[in-house]
Amino acid sequence: MEDTNYPDIIFLLVDGLRADHCFGKNKKAKTPTIDSLMKSGIYFKNSISCTDITGYSIRSIFSGRFPFGCGKNKKKVEKTYSEKTSYLTTLKKSGYHLYAHMGKALFNQGYQNVFENDDVTSVNSVYQGLSDKIIKKITSNSLKEPWFFYIHPEDVHVPCVVPDKFQKLNLEERYNLNIEAVDTEIKKILENIELSKTTIILTADHGEYLNPFDNYKGLQDKTPFFNKIIKKSIKKIIPNSFHKSMHSKKLEIQNQIRNSNLKTPHEKRSLEERPGKHRMLYDDIVHVPLLFSGYGIPHVEPITEQVGIIDIFPTITDILQIKHDHQINGKSLKPLMNNEKRFDSPIYLENGTLKTKINNSTSCIGLRTNNFKYFRDIDNAKENINLYNLKNDIYEDVNIAKENMHKIEEFEKIISELKNESIIEDKEICDNDESEEIERELKKLGYL
Repeated sequence: MEDTNYPDIIFLLVDGLRADHCFGKNKKAKTPTIDSLMKSGIYFKNSISCTDITGYSIRSIFSGRFPFGCGKNKKKVEKTYSEKTSYLTTLKKSGYHLYAHMGKALFNQGYQNVFENDDVTSVNSVYQGLSDKIIKKITSNSLKEPWFFYIHPEDVHVPCVVPDKFQKLNLEERYNLNIEAVDTEIKKILENIELSKTTIILTADHGEYLNPFDNYKGLQDKTPFFNKIIKKSIKKIIPNSFHKSMHSKKLEIQNQIRNSNLKTPHEKRSLEERPGKHRMLYDDIVHVPLLFSGYGIPHVEPITEQVGIIDIFPTITDILQIKHDHQINGKSLKPLMNNEKRFDSPIYLENGTLKTKINNSTSCIGLRTNNFKYFRDIDNAKENINLYNLKNDIYEDVNIAKENMHKIEEFEKIISELKNESIIEDKEICDNDESEEIERELKKLGYL
């Protein structure tokens, strides 16, 4: 270590990892490494992302700010990284050396000159040797201390691509298989670092809808999923002699899929795509894990208070006693970690769009507190109004908006106050080459 005595930092962001698949009664994946980090560190059970799009989620993490305006329609892709307001700049000025592995779509949104390694986009999958790349850097002493290493695997992101022998697994099975694969790779990395001198943060940018009728089979198949389901089902259950119009048959299969086994709103919601035509802000896509472990982190039982991804870097710099000279919406979680303070700050939510691609698709904005979730149309406060009591309705099945207009007025006032307090940042547009590269990568991930 250098004279600063700062710890090295591993920041692991697992793209698309839902909180309920990392901790709790719905968790199916076996994750002994993550479980061990929880037992020695601090897990926040109620951590919320501000948006459902990777680029803007990462911008909120690195800036500690809400993503105001990220859901507005755009003709060109915006750069989501701002060197001026980023906590990465603060770390760099404080003596940290920055390294990363991330996908090209994110890298080209302004990160080209941020990190010191020249192979940032060379690998972003645990099946392509991601941990080997990282371990080689660590064990060869090629990382200058103190270092900050941002690691962004995309294996848990839908469609959850898997090795050939696992392609017959359904989506949720592939999802959990890849969570286990990520956990195994984390173990390999941790075996090659000094845990007493390293702070580890694990989180996600957003969640995913896990369609029970998925037919991707682990391949990058871009045929719309519902068309595939219908065609496959028609071949199986409707004989050629059955003389109905194809349109009628299609409707019949649709009704079978949507109504036979999926009874509740949250079960039917699993058929949605993210991002898709019906832009909503349910916990399926904004409730994410947040774990701190290692150097400077005491162990306490999992914390239930709501926190946000915008709180991660204010917490890191508070622990390091580093000053960040920019206005933020986030707060340090150190008082919660030390059991000194309890708070319930509302988290602003907004569906993100990198570039308009879905006809008649409208984003939502809203708020989440410990007890309530509110969201509505981004432009019209009278449309698509949703309000849920999270204490009595954890799956957000019962919309109580009509009988609680006073609560909605209260939330609208908070949204207005937050927007009035926000700083308008200069937005850079990606050039044509960057945009084309980003769009190619986004198509692979199902965004375009």
